[in-house]
This record gives sequence, structure tokens and C-alpha cells, in this order.
Amino acid sequence: MDYDHVFDMYSSQSTQQSLFSEPSQSREPAMSGTGAWNTPIARTEHSTQTYGFDEKDSKNRYIRLSEEAERVALGPMPTKHFLRDFLPISQEKLHEMPPCEGAFDDIPEIRAESDIYVPLIQAINPAPDHPTRPHSGRCPGFALRNTSALRDESGGVIGSHQPDIVCYANEHLPFVQVKRRAAQRPLDAFTDMGFAAIFIEVKAEEVMDFFFDPPVGAARECWAFTLGRQKADRRGPAYKEAAKDLGQIISYAIEICARQHRRFCLSISISGKTARFMRWDRAGFIVSESFNYKENPRDLCEFFFRFAHLSDAERGYDLSVKPATAGEALAFAAALDAHILSQLGPSADGQSECRKMHFEPGSVTAIELPGHVSHSGIEKLLVSRPLTNPLSLTGRSTRAYWAAIYPPLTGLPGIVLLKDTWRLDDDYAGEVEGDILRLMQKQGVRNIPSVVCDWDIPVVDPESTKLNLHFAQ
Repeated sequence: MDYDHVFDMYSSQSTQQSLFSEPSQSREPAMSGTGAWNTPIARTEHSTQTYGFDEKDSKNRYIRLSEEAERVALGPMPTKHFLRDFLPISQEKLHEMPPCEGAFDDIPEIRAESDIYVPLIQAINPAPDHPTRPHSGRCPGFALRNTSALRDESGGVIGSHQPDIVCYANEHLPFVQVKRRAAQRPLDAFTDMGFAAIFIEVKAEEVMDFFFDPPVGAARECWAFTLGRQKADRRGPAYKEAAKDLGQIISYAIEICARQHRRFCLSISISGKTARFMRWDRAGFIVSESFNYKENPRDLCEFFFRFAHLSDAERGYDLSVKPATAGEALAFAAALDAHILSQLGPSADGQSECRKMHFEPGSVTAIELPGHVSHSGIEKLLVSRPLTNPLSLTGRSTRAYWAAIYPPLTGLPGIVLLKDTWRLDDDYAGEVEGDILRLMQKQGVRNIPSVVCDWDIPVVDPESTKLNLHFAQ
């Protein structure tokens, strides 16, 4: 899948009717202007989505996601190629990396997953006072935190997210700090998938690895890479547990891509003394070969050092969106309130609930329109809480928002419906949804929403080119 979005905006003529899910957790929201990272999740799960009628407990969802993984997982990709292709920095910059020898020697023999959390975090975070290996940090500008006990309940307790370790940008640490534990356990933090830069999932033993590298000379097309160790007994507890655990980390990637405006995200899977790198996007995910990070610490050290020296675009962020300013956030709230009032009337019940469906205080995002669209006078769209979130990692991954036109323009509605979706580069031989809707309107088809404008998000370096080049070798 190429990285192409289509945003179709329709005039919204009626309020959205749906059930409400559990409210977000009670921690104080971040200050206004964090929306480009900390996008709120939808308050509803629309029943017409592909899996809307499935059971809602997390175990069933994880099993479904692991079954999807069979079709969209690629690997194993050579570790050196993964670092080179997906975390590209210059050799000159790489020479500045702190020494790697013995970087993870302080990690003990692992009896439980928790044995690795603090030693790994301390190996990556700045350690100027380490007795034998002092360094200023292997991932400058970022910090690892132990999130294993403090889940993200933004969507409610059922289906909450709890990676073992999360890498946060230093600027986001104040939003996830556990104040009551700061003195005794400074490396603990809340899980907040809206700010997660990388997540790390830990398993105590290598046999718990979700993936199984083929031996040299094996026919890869016939090799069971995903859950290969456990497939010998699909009915057994080992397979079911591994499938559930794989689905769980897939759900983390889904949540990060739903809560942040991203093209892709990265993660690390650790199984005992071995590790793998993973890259997630709307076409699926790529997994590196397994490597022993204690015998070969350079690859893991290099991952973090390279990540720290990438641009935001190279880390997967969509640079067409930015955090809204305080003034823009106020403008969004005012336009939303006016639109709700026009829909429901001044005396109608439900205005507060309707507002909550579309607005999370402190999380407003500004979407800049490209030049060929903004000539109409629309410079930006302001959005907050989407109406829908994708339930799977792959596919079109549609999100819909009530969006405010900014600055307000005479002759256009204050609020429009924004449809944010991925599409294949060659969809229908070049036909896009906006053109189809305009044609239907021209032909007199009734009940067709009016298109204000539509466009593709431009990207400098299409990631699909890299994937095709590597896997064609």
C-alpha cells in the first residue's frame, strides 16, 4: 500500500446517533496543543465496521488480530537491512554513538519478565554515573519508562493497553509522570499511547517468541514464520497463549496509529536474551531477524541511537498535521458549540453529550491544506475526537471527524465532516471518492453529500518503494 490519504469533506446536516462508550480516564489532560500526538479515541464503536458485532472482550479481539497477522506479517528481514532502510542516518552521525560493548551486561538471568524492565531502561537512558560504562544516553531526547503496571484506560478498562516499556519524548514526560511514585520509583510512568514513540514488549523465554526464523537453506515460502514454534499443536495452550500475546502487541500498534497521526510506527519484541525490531503500517508489519542482544549489543544500541537522530517524518509522523494553538482550540470549540446549537436548538437535551462526542479539551489538531486546495480560502481544518476509529491495523483505516474550517469563511458551513482514509495508489484506475460523488451529484442522484474539497496527502519518500526494493532481492 502506498501512503496516500483521501480526505473528503461533506456538509454535516444532522447529528450523529450512536451509543456512548466509557469515558476517558480521570488523569488530567495535557495542555492544549498536543493533538498531533494525543488524539482522543472515538466514544462509539460503530456497528457497521467490519468487526463491530464481535465480542468485545480483549481475548477474542487479540485472537482475531493474530489470525490477521498470518496474512500481513513479513519476515524475517535481516537486522542490518532493517536498521539501514527504516532508520537511516549518516555514517558520520553513527560514529558518534556511545560504545556498545557490555551495554546490557547488567541484565540478569531472566526468571520473570519484570527482571528485565529496570536494567534495560537503565542501559538506554542517560547513565553519567555508571561505574564502568558511563554515557549520556543511547537515545538522546527520549526516555524509556516502565509502564507495565499503569495501563492506558482511555477507552475503558476492557481493552485497555499496557505495554511493558514505552519510549517517550522528553517533552512528553510531564504528561505521564506518576507523581506519587516519583521519589521511590522514578522510572515508572503511566501508559499513554497518545504519546508513545516506541513500545517494547518483553517475554521471559526465547521459546515464547511469536516468530520463528527459518534455518539456512530452508524454503521461506513454505516456512511457518508467524507463531511457527507453537503451530504444532493449534489446540494446545501454548498456541492459544502465544496467539493472544501476539494479538495484544498488534493492538498496541493499532492504538498508537489511532491516537497519533502517523504513517507507521516502530516497536521492539524481547524474548529472553533475544530481540526483534518491528515496523507497522497500514499494509501490515515487517519483523527483523532475531538476535542475541547480550552477545551482540550493537544492533539494539544502534536502533535507539538511529531513532533519536531521525526526523519526525522518518519516525512515522504525518507532518501535514500540527498541534492546534490555544486560539485555534478556542475557535474549534466555538464553531462546534454553534453547530450543535443549530442542530438541537437551545432547549434540547444532549448538547453536553454531543459535545463530548467530538471534542476532548486539550486535544485539538490543526490540519493544513496543500496549496492546490487552500486556494479556495480554506487554510486549515481543526479536529479533535473522531467519530470512528479503525479496529484493525491494515486496510483503509478510516477516521471521520467533525471539523471546523479555519479561519471561518462566509458561504461555507462552520463545521464539515472530514473523512480521513488510506487508499491504494491505483484505486479504480485513478478514480477517487470525491470525483465519484461529484459525478453522482451532476447526474442528479439524490441524498448525496456535497463535497467541499478533497485531496491526497503528499509524501516525499513513499515507503512502498523501500519495501518493494528489499523484498524483490
